[in-house]
Amino acid sequence: MDFIDRYKKLHSNFLEHSIEINTCPVCQSKDFIDIAKQLIRLLSYLIYYPNGDILRLCLCCGTVMANRIYPPQYYFQYLQMFYGVRPGGRDEVLEKKARIRKDIATDLTKNFSFAPAAVLEVSCYDGSTLDLLAKDMKVDVWGVEPTLSAVDYAEKIYPHLKGKILGSTFEDSRDFCSANSPFDIIILSYCFRQISNPLLALEIILESLSDGGFVLVDEGDLLDDFLSAFDSEYFIRSLYQQKNYYYSLQSLIYLFESHGFEFIRSVRIQEATGVKLTYRGLVFRKTGVERKDSERLRLANYTGQVIAAAFEELAKPDARIFKSLQKYS
Repeated sequence: MDFIDRYKKLHSNFLEHSIEINTCPVCQSKDFIDIAKQLIRLLSYLIYYPNGDILRLCLCCGTVMANRIYPPQYYFQYLQMFYGVRPGGRDEVLEKKARIRKDIATDLTKNFSFAPAAVLEVSCYDGSTLDLLAKDMKVDVWGVEPTLSAVDYAEKIYPHLKGKILGSTFEDSRDFCSANSPFDIIILSYCFRQISNPLLALEIILESLSDGGFVLVDEGDLLDDFLSAFDSEYFIRSLYQQKNYYYSLQSLIYLFESHGFEFIRSVRIQEATGVKLTYRGLVFRKTGVERKDSERLRLANYTGQVIAAAFEELAKPDARIFKSLQKYS
């Protein structure tokens, strides 16, 4: 089956099994506006992840999301069809990010004077972060990774990880996490936007995390994502692929705080040696105290409104990116 046939099959499968998003997972609002429909329609011809045909902006918290998404089981099937480990061996960017995550986890143990016994990484991909954590911090490591070829690769490269990584979406990992918990640190490695049910994910995290345990959310920012749209090549390649939700830093913090986490700090590291890499992460601690900060919600909404306005400018027929996309359609 060639690429076009696979795409058509996937698109048909998506239309049959996708679910419509009518409620914002961050603030539970049902008030949305659709943004840049014409631009998204052009973009949909260029990608092979059919998550809806429009993007929606929550008018309460400014979170942007696809109008339709795959349930976990069908997203899992999609990943096996189109994604796997990169050919050609180790990936320098992944290795850099693995070292950064390990350093952040190490700093937490020093700053908060605790000795973690177990760490879970969600979307652990090639296992490089887990390997570093196990060797340098002497902790018991576990992982969840939805791409089966990546699980096989990790177990081949790091034999000590065999049987420690579940090949599954995070939403379907509840039994695995429960059986191996509590975890003192949970790392969400650039995956939270792909999770189709973030509220279920938060339930699993709360159940699996030890009291006072930490969560590192390694995730992009709404501003970074959408301002990168001014570079049409990046936009085509990345912006609308494989992401269900686009959170601003404020909306992510609001979401976690409202579910019993304390926001500790944000981490932003720009590396220019060898491979250009900007790393952004948010660190939370489980307290069990739910907090809904209206000022944070207001700031999140403001970010979303700014992005929506900028996005509409990008979608105008005389905009450079619009012309660039149009020639492909």
